[in-house]
Amino acid sequence: MTGVIVNIRPETYRERFHQAFAPIGWNIVDSPVLVPESLHAALPDPQGYDAVIFTSQVAIDALRDQPGWRGKIAYAVGPATADAARRAGFAQTVQTGLDARDLAAYLVSAGFKQALYLSAEDVSADVSLDDPLRIRRLAVYRMSPSLELADGLLQAVRAGGPVVVPLFSRRSARALEKLLKEAGITAQNAHLSAVSISADVLAPDAGPWQRRAVADKPTLEAVVAKTAAVVANMTSEAQ
Repeated sequence: MTGVIVNIRPETYRERFHQAFAPIGWNIVDSPVLVPESLHAALPDPQGYDAVIFTSQVAIDALRDQPGWRGKIAYAVGPATADAARRAGFAQTVQTGLDARDLAAYLVSAGFKQALYLSAEDVSADVSLDDPLRIRRLAVYRMSPSLELADGLLQAVRAGGPVVVPLFSRRSARALEKLLKEAGITAQNAHLSAVSISADVLAPDAGPWQRRAVADKPTLEAVVAKTAAVVANMTSEAQ
């Protein structure tokens, strides 16, 4: 049995998503449900800072054409964001853990004097509030909901085959559920499964999901492993 894995993440994450999930062997369909939009924020003089803080790969794009920031220490949440920071030229990149809680704990004893925290307009946890004298938050993008699902996703769902959606945030899960509902897709007329990065991503009564699974850790690798396990279970049941 072969089904479809859906990538609802923004374009920034597409290559890494495909590389991570391709070994499972199912087709991958891209249908971003949140699209980053630049806020065209005015960046401060880098000479006033010795560190930058990233909680997402999207925020790193704001400094891609700003060589004056490359020599700063970059504190990044999660291996994917840390890798993206290094690829963008931040040689002194420190992975602070797996989530915002790990980041906040790490920054308490970090030796920087002034850090610029580049973020989305809306954040689930604002680490600048924990240390406002040393950390300045600057919103550089917003995530706007897509108006519709990609044709490839709708075709896959309506074909009746198994479709698995890895979910990485509560907001993206809500945006997807809204679009699925507007398209008339329910648990009764589709074979949809959700694999979330953490338990708080999926509401207990939301979404047209026939199956739900939660990754053992809040990492991309753990989401891939859990997705592979869900796929293996469905394949075994179909035999």
